[in-house]
Amino acid sequence: MLGLTTCGVILIVGMNGKQSIINSPIMNFEISQTASIGLFVKYQMAGFLGVFAITMYIQFVSYLLFAWADIKGEPGKRIMQPVGH
Repeated sequence: MLGLTTCGVILIVGMNGKQSIINSPIMNFEISQTASIGLFVKYQMAGFLGVFAITMYIQFVSYLLFAWADIKGEPGKRIMQPVGH
C-alpha cells in the first residue's frame, strides 16, 4: 500500500502543471550547444521518472492482488517452502 501511494504522489506532484518536475523539462526540450550530453540526460531522466512510476504502480497492484488471493484462499495460492529444500 505504501508503494501505491508513493507512485501516486510522484505522478500527481510531477505532472501537476506546466512548471512541474516531469512536465517542465519535456515541454521545454532544448539541446545546449555547450555540452554534448548535459541537458539531454535531464530530459530523459524526467521522462523516465514518469514511466518508472507508472510501471511500479502496475507492479504494486499485482502484488496487492496476489496477497488478496492468498488471504482469500483462491486457487493458485503461493506455497512457501522452507529455506534449503
